[in-house]
Amino acid sequence: MKANFIIGKKQIVVAALMVILGGAIYVNWAYANNNTLTLDAVNEAQNVTETKETANYGDAKLVNTQTQSDDEYFTQVSLERERSRDEAIETINNVLASVDSTSEEYADASAKILEISAQIESENKIENLIKAKGYSECVVYLSGESANVVVKTDGLDAQNAAQIKNIILSEQDIKAENISIVEVK
Repeated sequence: MKANFIIGKKQIVVAALMVILGGAIYVNWAYANNNTLTLDAVNEAQNVTETKETANYGDAKLVNTQTQSDDEYFTQVSLERERSRDEAIETINNVLASVDSTSEEYADASAKILEISAQIESENKIENLIKAKGYSECVVYLSGESANVVVKTDGLDAQNAAQIKNIILSEQDIKAENISIVEVK
């Protein structure tokens, strides 16, 4: 039996849109992890004196950083996150609006929109719960099996970090060791 594969315009358009969507998601992920990765190195350097006996695996990581203006930082981060999601949703909507989309492509695009909507809702809920604990500014990035939190505070001790970690654990199915908390003073 010879399989006859014909690639039409709609398959090329859908593939291109999915590549663009994947690129937008990757840029969002890379931006979210960019600050955390460099700051994690600082955190690890500060914790060199900890021995294996005193280390509590699964605890949230604390990272200290300073920015030129905290208000500008949180505003910029929120706008970047919103812009990348808008681009992803626009790409998905183009697939949904395409007359040539198959029912499978339509179902995949619909599922992706629901996934993005759930992620936005979860991030907003977690941010509001953290702010309810007394933090003036907070940004949460959820990406698959990890969570990154940037919080504005004058000092974050282990108890406060544990509260933030517990909020995330109560709202998401994420392992404790995959939660990173970045402190902005």
